[in-house]
Amino acid sequence: MDYLGYWASKKMVWTSVDGLRKAATSLRQFYTFLVQAGEITEEQFKQLKEEGWKRDGRK
Repeated sequence: MDYLGYWASKKMVWTSVDGLRKAATSLRQFYTFLVQAGEITEEQFKQLKEEGWKRDGRK
């Protein structure tokens, strides 16, 4: 989530907090789809959530 929390907020001056939340939601939905499609495992998805989303307080 460094992309959303740091890069996007610095490089995309039009990005709002709401815009960042929508982007994070879209990424979570995309990764959920990847699990359902068998492209990544549940364990990989769990690891992504633990490592990536813990910085912003989400689980």
